[in-house]
Amino acid sequence: MPRTARSTRGERTHVPRSHSSLLTSPPLITAVLAYPNDQTAVLLREYIERDLKQQWGAAGFAAAALLRLAPTNPQEVRAGALPPVSSEDLELVDKLVLFGRLLQSA
Repeated sequence: MPRTARSTRGERTHVPRSHSSLLTSPPLITAVLAYPNDQTAVLLREYIERDLKQQWGAAGFAAAALLRLAPTNPQEVRAGALPPVSSEDLELVDKLVLFGRLLQSA
C-alpha cells in the first residue's frame, strides 16, 4: 500500500511501501528520487531489505538510488548493509533521474 508523502516542494507524492517486481521498481524509485523528502532514504533502505528477503532482484538498483540520493555512511557499507551496486545500476539510475527531470521541466 503506498504511503502519502510531501516532496521538497510541498507536493503530495505516493511513495511505495513495497512492491513485488523488478518491472515496477525503476519507475517507482525514479519517482521517489524526483520528489525526495526526509523519508526517502528510509524508504529505500526498507525496500532494499525487503527486496533481499524476497529475492526480487532490484536491491542493487535501489542501493544505487540511495547512493545517488545521499552519500552512505562508511560503516553501513563495511557492515554489508547495502548490496553490491553495479556500474549498470548506477548508470540506469542516472539515466532515469535525468529522464525524470526532463519530464518535470516539460
